[in-house]
Amino acid sequence: MNCSVVVAAVGAVDMDGIAGSGGVRVSWHDLGVPAPGDGRTFRAVFGRSDETFRRLDVASRTLVLACEALALPSVLPPERRDETALVVETTTGCLDADLQFAASLAAAMHDAPIFPYTLPSTCLGEVALRHGLRGISVCLSVAPAARGAALAEATRLLTNGEAPAVVVASVDVLVRPDARTPRECRAVAALLSTSSSGSRAVTTAPLAWSSLHEAAR
Repeated sequence: MNCSVVVAAVGAVDMDGIAGSGGVRVSWHDLGVPAPGDGRTFRAVFGRSDETFRRLDVASRTLVLACEALALPSVLPPERRDETALVVETTTGCLDADLQFAASLAAAMHDAPIFPYTLPSTCLGEVALRHGLRGISVCLSVAPAARGAALAEATRLLTNGEAPAVVVASVDVLVRPDARTPRECRAVAALLSTSSSGSRAVTTAPLAWSSLHEAAR
């Protein structure tokens, strides 16, 4: 397929706050909670309830917030969502949930609700369910040197005609660091489409996580 990739929307969550091309700009200082927020954060930022948000692990919570900042209802029609792909990469994976569950093994009661989140791909399901995305779903566990693999895979899906649009994201969250890994909270998400779709580009910068993060802010 002879077409170029268009960035139709961007969203980001980091240690400073939440921002996106949908118009969201809010700091954790203003919200009064540390990153990545608590059970009340979704309603505080987006003005509506999400009944299951409070039970999410920190990686899923961060990815959900970044994807919500895309404002998908305004840029991705419902009829295109059945084939819209979802591609996510992560370097820390579900480490935070793993540490939380492991710590509970020494307690009288295990932290059973966190156990489903000890799979890196669980956060993809949380996003797909919220936005009705039913296309190809890919979760990539990558080394730091391989960051950007999800962008390459999303581009391949688009240019090969395997998906009309792709929600692509990178998420790394660790709020209970060990001695070797510092605390971090970062997610960048983008809706990619093709030039033939008629989507308006929100940035023409090179397709890289750093430029997408900057475009979101």
